[in-house]
Amino acid sequence: MENGHSIAVRVGGEHEFSNLCDTLADAFFEDPFVDYMFPDKSRRAKFLPIYFSIYSESGHMLIASRGDDRFVGAAVHFTPDNLDIGEERVRSETAKAYALCRHDARTVVAMMKALNDNHPRDFVHAYLLFIGSRLRGSGVATALLDHLSQKWDAEDLPMYGEATTAANLDFSIRHIGARALEPRIRLDTGQELFPLLRLPQGRQISQA
Repeated sequence: MENGHSIAVRVGGEHEFSNLCDTLADAFFEDPFVDYMFPDKSRRAKFLPIYFSIYSESGHMLIASRGDDRFVGAAVHFTPDNLDIGEERVRSETAKAYALCRHDARTVVAMMKALNDNHPRDFVHAYLLFIGSRLRGSGVATALLDHLSQKWDAEDLPMYGEATTAANLDFSIRHIGARALEPRIRLDTGQELFPLLRLPQGRQISQA
């Protein structure tokens, strides 16, 4: 709770998809992995919501609200029934990226290929692709992670994701009991992303 307002987390509806993409674009605007994909900030402002629309389209949406502000944070996650990391989906998303992201399509595709190539394929899991808050230090990301952690525990699902900074990785380790995986994902600039795994309470899997 911040300034007397509690944070509510709920499932987003299809009619809210555009707002979700705008929320994620605001939350990630200064993130280093977004800087890699969209180095020019004017193009970033224009095309970042489009990027999120491409890669969030088939995911489950969560929206965080606080007081009268209905979109202070958002998350996109995948459960085993809708997690598709196959070649056909990759080709479809790649074609959309080249059609819609224009000058930055090459770096967008390179980023998402790096994530897909590193994605674990040897155990059933949930995938947290995006989580972001428009309000730094407000507890929004914590509320979203708490909601998802309860869901993963109830369904006995490990969760895989990628942190874009060491600070985000540390937060996930401290707050939801995730652990870092190796190797890190290294981009052609030398920039790194940090794969992580969170096991449901009482669960162990040897493959990770």
